[in-house]
Amino acid sequence: MTDIFISFAEEDSAVAEQVGMALREREAAVWWDRNLQSGERYIDTILRQIQLADHVLLLLTEQSRQSLWVAFEIGAARSREAALGREEVLKIAMVGDCDIPGFIGDRQASRLSNQPTEDEIAGLALELGISEYPYPEKEVGPDARGLVVYSSGAQWMELVATDQGIDCVLVDSGARNARRQWTVPASEVDAAELEVLDPVEGIPPTFNFGGHWHWRWTPTLFKDSADKFREAVEELKAWRRI
Repeated sequence: MTDIFISFAEEDSAVAEQVGMALREREAAVWWDRNLQSGERYIDTILRQIQLADHVLLLLTEQSRQSLWVAFEIGAARSREAALGREEVLKIAMVGDCDIPGFIGDRQASRLSNQPTEDEIAGLALELGISEYPYPEKEVGPDARGLVVYSSGAQWMELVATDQGIDCVLVDSGARNARRQWTVPASEVDAAELEVLDPVEGIPPTFNFGGHWHWRWTPTLFKDSADKFREAVEELKAWRRI
């Protein structure tokens, strides 16, 4: 499941609500400030949620460009990127006519109308790594091979090798669905290596495979899964060479 933190100006709450609910329908875990509980410390909660998020989605409008709270959240997201050494946390969706301010840097942005269409939100979901992977309609056939690298109850994570590359798929048999988390294209599979990083400033252990990062597992679960992941990658690479 992909965790999304939505950063927006109060004036844009209707758009944030529409985008947030649409992403939840795609089984993303979405947080925005309406999720604050009574008595919670605002700044501490914001910082904690940004640390937990896969992506901080900035709904960029003329209003959010002028919001001090949005600027604070952007700064927190960029600090996390600096700690991780990669610019993949902060994602931008430009709502209506608006330019990306210079302090954010040179980044690509999705575009949404003032009343986002389903196609626009679907495109944004793909940019955030939230993509459809039909289940059980799309099964591993004779020209593909899947290996489970992590399982918990009715959910498991599976690496699936095909002639197109290696997919990482999260399957929920209870809900009878699955989501492709990411894909390493066939042209990059052989060169891709698994890199494991120790915790940094309170961020749980991280692993990187072919430019795809994961970091929300507990240390024990992470260690066991990382070993299985490494073994599965090598086995699938060998299988694809046959």
